[in-house]
Amino acid sequence: MIIQVIKSSPELDQRVRVLLVDDKVIIYTMPLNLDYDSGGGVSAITVQTKRDNPEKKATDYQYCLNAFQLAQEHKYFDAILMDEDQIALERGRRNIFWVIKDCFFTKGTGVFP
Repeated sequence: MIIQVIKSSPELDQRVRVLLVDDKVIIYTMPLNLDYDSGGGVSAITVQTKRDNPEKKATDYQYCLNAFQLAQEHKYFDAILMDEDQIALERGRRNIFWVIKDCFFTKGTGVFP
């Protein structure tokens, strides 16, 4: 489903949003204005946090905002939120995921349909 939405957009570079609400999955994309000068990488700090409800793929917005603001104050691009086991949960402003052979992976199970 996600691949279909991405391929239906005329934009080559896209930001994809996936919202899981009750019994619905909402997927949409928007143009992604990339900073091609950061192709060599960006700087980040790690911030320990926790999920109030570890059964859900969501971290409290205030934790994320505080981590991002801390990163910005110290001239970093973003923060990587880590749990107590030093497992990356997400970034301060975005989720962390990766693609291997057309499959999306992220922290947790049962996140993507």
